[in-house]
Amino acid sequence: MKKIAKYVLKRVFKEYQINRIYSRDISGKLPDAISPTGIQVGPIEKKEMILLSSDTRIKEHAYYAGDHAHGYGIWEDDDLVCMCWFWGAGHERIPGRFASLQPDEAIMVDLLTTEKCRGRGYAVLISQYAEKNLAAAGINQLWTWVWHNNSPSIRVFEKLGWVYRGILVEVKFAGMKDFLRFKLPRLK
Repeated sequence: MKKIAKYVLKRVFKEYQINRIYSRDISGKLPDAISPTGIQVGPIEKKEMILLSSDTRIKEHAYYAGDHAHGYGIWEDDDLVCMCWFWGAGHERIPGRFASLQPDEAIMVDLLTTEKCRGRGYAVLISQYAEKNLAAAGINQLWTWVWHNNSPSIRVFEKLGWVYRGILVEVKFAGMKDFLRFKLPRLK
């Protein structure tokens, strides 16, 4: 049934996305991120810090850096193995689904852990670290979107206390410049 639904969607629409939307209020007291020994957690201050990673996928995600971007990473033996990126209001590539982002809000646009380091809790750790730093910088509300059936990411956001806000369906017919968006109520 799933394969049939995907086939039909791909035939009818030029592009489509079905995402779960999450938010997190970080204006209150946040838990400290506890780093295991042997790793370093910190901000990614320059794009060059990403390009030094031994992981090709990490390097490919260097384009998330730039103005109004906040990046954070985890290093093992000086090798960047996990990172997350938030974009604030004013970033030139804010997705249309977040076009009304306010100055005290940011959206998580990337969370990536190398394959060799998955299952170590790094996604939770880097997210907690980022939340503390963004709150200190005056950000009060975070947003993100997750493909509707991306179970590992959904588990991370729910473990962190992000609130599931609903499903956003975006469709684009041939010739359209932007998506049509339909917000659906929260589905379990």
